[in-house]
Amino acid sequence: VVIARIPVVSGALNSARVGLMIRDSLDVGSTYAIALAPTQNMARLEVRATTGGSWSGPGLSNVQLPLWLRLVRSGNTFTASVSTDGAAWTQVGVSNAAVWPGAYVGLSVGGYGNSALQTAVFDSVSITRAASTMPEPWLTQDVGAVGMGGSATFANNAYSVVGAGADIWSTEDAFRFLFQPVSGNV
Repeated sequence: VVIARIPVVSGALNSARVGLMIRDSLDVGSTYAIALAPTQNMARLEVRATTGGSWSGPGLSNVQLPLWLRLVRSGNTFTASVSTDGAAWTQVGVSNAAVWPGAYVGLSVGGYGNSALQTAVFDSVSITRAASTMPEPWLTQDVGAVGMGGSATFANNAYSVVGAGADIWSTEDAFRFLFQPVSGNV
């Protein structure tokens, strides 16, 4: 969960690209989700669901600065919300993307062109990592090119594993794995 208040954005406001971002890597074309501060009175959730793909996402009209933004990643689902007070939230949108095991989380500022600088002020910034739903020492992650990100949960003394992937055989494994690190004979 990433939360921040954005009191002001200056520069060419019609082309400002200011927001809270979670992305797979720092490579150009990386998979990402961003909760964008309003430009032209619209806040937006943008998601590039696959590496090198194009972005898509819903928006919410009649929104103005100053404003709180919140971006939540839960499995392969991203949710963006806005608030005027940091307490009561209105959902901007929900979208899915391929899940990656690690992530870069932060504040982003840019524009639609290279000819003008944008300046944004972010305050009351918090980044909270969701608590693991697995009892220790259990871990979970996707292995290989699964197409759709999986997940695993533990509740009522039962494990629930959700996964995708073409197969587990030959040289191309693709699946969700719930595991424990071990050494020696098992």
